[in-house]
Amino acid sequence: MLHKGIFFFILFASVIFTFSCGENTSQTESNDHTELREEVIAIHDEVMPQMGRLKSLERRVASQKDSLVAQDSTIYAEEISQKAAIVDELHQAYDEMFVWMRQFRPDEVETENEEAYLLEQREKVKEVNRQIKSALERATAEVDN
Repeated sequence: MLHKGIFFFILFASVIFTFSCGENTSQTESNDHTELREEVIAIHDEVMPQMGRLKSLERRVASQKDSLVAQDSTIYAEEISQKAAIVDELHQAYDEMFVWMRQFRPDEVETENEEAYLLEQREKVKEVNRQIKSALERATAEVDN
């Protein structure tokens, strides 16, 4: 009788241990995904406040381009082309941010695919972040000239 009691106690303890370890693993994975999600959002949040500045620079460079066209599109052809390229870059960077934001749906991803999804999204938003910074830098240099 005593051996059966010990057997059931060991069995019960093993079951409890197994389930408690499984929960810790899930919590760890969930925390890792939370950190990854927060990283993705932080990359987005770094440049999102710059969207107004981006649009302002787009209008300013476009206005400079239009002014050159009005003066003499032949003489200023190279500068006009350069400014048009910067306007396009700013516009594309702006659009890419909103394209990324519309497709970012982490709550719709199944748990087992969440890490892969967030890793992919991190790379996408890093590229958007890079595009915005590059466009802002190029436009600022152009406006300051």
